Amino acid sequence: WPDPGPLITLLRTTATCEGLLVSLHGPDAATHEAFTAVPGSFDETVANVRRAAGAGLDVATSMVVYSRNWDRIEETLELSLRLGANHLVCNRFIGAPSTRVAPSQAQLRAAVTTIESLCAAGRPVRFGNCIPQCFVASSSRGCTAGSTFATIDPWARLRPCNHAPLLAG
Repeated sequence: WPDPGPLITLLRTTATCEGLLVSLHGPDAATHEAFTAVPGSFDETVANVRRAAGAGLDVATSMVVYSRNWDRIEETLELSLRLGANHLVCNRFIGAPSTRVAPSQAQLRAAVTTIESLCAAGRPVRFGNCIPQCFVASSSRGCTAGSTFATIDPWARLRPCNHAPLLAG
């Protein structure tokens, strides 16, 4: 966020803003930035989550489960909570298969098991995008893009979700 102060003020005064979902792809800079490929993005993200939560905004974090963070879900949840977020949303990677990014099937199954265990223990973690039940049974549900959330991408375009190419404004 180039100028976080005015943005947070705008969001706090927007009656229809029910909260923020901020991407945090790991508990440390190396893990987060291996996914974003943007040096310094971890520190900026951490600072902005802390700022937004401190200003009274309802903040949650979102991580895409990928080949370097599939086993760091609980650590990412703990960091999120320390920053003031109220829960962590975990999303499966959707994109072209890539050994650099895409988790293996075993890694994704292990991540789903971890998320289910954390949910069963009452921890504030949930699925974002759906996990196909034919892949592994889980408590994830169908896609709710555009009905329960939307995405504003880095270029300020509104989309139903971060995976949808459809522009809505």
